[in-house]
Amino acid sequence: MKTKHLLILAVIFIGLLGLLGILTYLERDRGKPDIAPFLDLDTGSLNSITLQTATETIVLQKQDAGWMLSEPISYPANPNHVTTLLDTISDLETDSIISTNPDRQASMEVDDASGTKVTLAAGSSTVAQFYVGKITPDYNHTYVRLADSDEIKTAKGTVQTIFKKTATDWRDKTVYKQDAATINKLTLTQADGSFTLNRDAAGSWIIEGQEAPIDQTKVTTLLSTIGALNATAFIDSPDGIDFTTPSLTITINDTDTLAFQTQDENYYAKRSEQPQIFTIAPFAYDNINLHPADFVSTAEQ
Repeated sequence: MKTKHLLILAVIFIGLLGLLGILTYLERDRGKPDIAPFLDLDTGSLNSITLQTATETIVLQKQDAGWMLSEPISYPANPNHVTTLLDTISDLETDSIISTNPDRQASMEVDDASGTKVTLAAGSSTVAQFYVGKITPDYNHTYVRLADSDEIKTAKGTVQTIFKKTATDWRDKTVYKQDAATINKLTLTQADGSFTLNRDAAGSWIIEGQEAPIDQTKVTTLLSTIGALNATAFIDSPDGIDFTTPSLTITINDTDTLAFQTQDENYYAKRSEQPQIFTIAPFAYDNINLHPADFVSTAEQ
């Protein structure tokens, strides 16, 4: 009899475990937020993006040559930033409605006074308008709100910084860009003279007019710096910066010329055919402001 009772208890216990499993399965999604796309649009159709805060309005426009800033300045946009922005817009998902109370919009920074108002246009039509607010207390979400709705939602990810950039942040900081493998000749001109570096048939670099081998690693550093030269800042009002006699001029493949100037402990750069002046990092200038003696091979020393 005792054995029979134990068997019955065992069957009941197994049944309860099965029931618990079924309930767990049925309840597995209860309490989870509903994740849904925030916008329904094709970012490939966009030709204008306006990012407006209380202090600045930035307009990005798609041109044949790529995305450009048209306000507050006309200038090529940073392609990496634009790609990230478009991807973020496309992937925006919301998982909760936090509030429908208009009085809470200011504290969550989804209003005109404190948020970033985003206007998306395709052709001549506005296809979406929304606010990007502050990051949530859990640092995993960002408050967002459609302009024609009082629903404040949480979007997955800390996307605020992707939308909230200054005009300077959006500008393309490229001074000069070229694949180092396609550079075969460099002419450096300084106050004390000039010299030319050539790539020979074997792929090694030599100084024109010299037979002694040179340190190839120095050339590699020079090429990598020139081939991806970026600005640290833009000089839009270059009063007092004189490029009449540059401290350094570099001509690449006899086609492109970069001019550099040192003044007041700053390092400036510009392309000969363009008026824009940039500042560059001191280490970048040190990497390119070289003389023939700097290329002496360590094997020759």
